[in-house]
Amino acid sequence: MTQKIIHQDIVGHIIEVGDIVVSPTGTMLELASVKTISPKMITVFALKKGQSSSGDRRYPSNILVVTDDPKVSLALLKINSK
Repeated sequence: MTQKIIHQDIVGHIIEVGDIVVSPTGTMLELASVKTISPKMITVFALKKGQSSSGDRRYPSNILVVTDDPKVSLALLKINSK
């Protein structure tokens, strides 16, 4: 039996397949959807038209799950203030 892989984002939310997340791309942030989860990295597909269809791999510590939690707003402010 295979164990389920569990990753947490930058503020501690559990990341699951299908979640909408924010991740850094160069000097910008992009909205993306989680497609696959491996033991080390997460594959995300950008929600913006014209983006790569092969997906991008991200470390869980570089992802923020989009929720209605006030912690999300604080994390976005922290990221943008750097």
